[in-house]
Amino acid sequence: MSDVDVIIVGGGVAGLSLGALLANKGKKIMLIEKSNKLGGRGQVWEKDGYLVDFGLHSFRRGRKGEAARIARELGLKLKFCPPGPVKFLDENGFHAFPNGVIGAIKTKLLTAKEKLKFVYQFFFKDLRRMDFDSEDVYRKSVKDYLDEINASENLQRLFRMVSMSAIISEDLEHTSMGELFSVIKALLKARHNVESLKGSWKTLIDLLKETIEKNGGEIVLGKKVDAIIIKNKKAVGVKCGEDEFKARIITCAFPAQHLFNILDESSCPPEFVSKCKNLIPTAGITYDFGLKNKISDMKGVFLTLEPSGMGHFTSNIDPTVAPEGKQLLAYLVLATPEELQDKQKAKELQDLGKRKLFEYFPELEQNIEWERSMILTILDGVELRIDQTIYDRPSLEIPELDNLYLIGDTTNMSACTSGDIAYASALECSKLIEEKLQ
Repeated sequence: MSDVDVIIVGGGVAGLSLGALLANKGKKIMLIEKSNKLGGRGQVWEKDGYLVDFGLHSFRRGRKGEAARIARELGLKLKFCPPGPVKFLDENGFHAFPNGVIGAIKTKLLTAKEKLKFVYQFFFKDLRRMDFDSEDVYRKSVKDYLDEINASENLQRLFRMVSMSAIISEDLEHTSMGELFSVIKALLKARHNVESLKGSWKTLIDLLKETIEKNGGEIVLGKKVDAIIIKNKKAVGVKCGEDEFKARIITCAFPAQHLFNILDESSCPPEFVSKCKNLIPTAGITYDFGLKNKISDMKGVFLTLEPSGMGHFTSNIDPTVAPEGKQLLAYLVLATPEELQDKQKAKELQDLGKRKLFEYFPELEQNIEWERSMILTILDGVELRIDQTIYDRPSLEIPELDNLYLIGDTTNMSACTSGDIAYASALECSKLIEEKLQ
């Protein structure tokens, strides 16, 4: 296929979602992925009967989120697995983590006075009255908010854990109050605020792939796009080595930081170039363990502060991801990109995370069948900081260029968390492209 309606560069969940939405509407699609496997940061490793996600993954808002919305538009059926309650884990064991007003009242992580402030000040006053259409709300940090309400050390620790679990950010001094609180509000409205997809992310990736191909779309794996072809300020195709592919629309479905690896910087305003290149992602170290025997019945996410991380026994939530009688454990330690670029610091943090897991779960080490650990300098494409809010992140339409779009979790969609941002960008971009092609 040489001339198509839309070429999508990148086969992660955003690119696959956009491809499926457009192919389902009869558009001629070509999706080009440089690796030999679809899914991007959502790809799944199949290991001896285990289905292992690429890092710690879940669907914020579950069946009410943007991924589920895409599935409904495509007529696809997804089955979600709600996890158990979130727990905080330290050297003294597990502690119930407050999930909403009732949880805040019951928690043992706060004193009675702290609970009153948390419930009244945060839930009933500030969260309800906050103007989420105001840029000022997004420019204020969570740390500034906590200082304003004279938050105790316990409350500050609690907000750190909330920020970790909700938006993968623990640096409250730079985390955007508006971004975090809007996510909390959206999660509280959802009946199931965090869910796993039955069969791992492989289920969704396979369904999106089938939708594209069933509707005549072409998926090209193992082919790297070297350049976007621009003529008279219009995107007209892509160049892959000696090959050129033409299309009416080109869409880049990868982190904005990499956009100018294939697009000439001089074709865009300097402000936009700087905005894309300087985005700071979230980063971390992931651990996956295939266990010979079950060592825990815990069905929810557990949070840790030493080191800052979170994890879950994936197979307790969805038994289909591990062989019968065995168990799959996934854990994530948060870090900054700078920490992980320093090989010594990264190794020290990687060793600390593993050592602490062995302390928290004494039966873990002796039951390991296999293990995998990855140092990932990009988890979410962008950290939701005060200088990386919806007012700062790049838009879907590339300025001063026609027929060229950008989608993914680095865009300025206001759809809850990183995964939802990626899916929301695909939904919105599909509408823009349909209008353009009419």
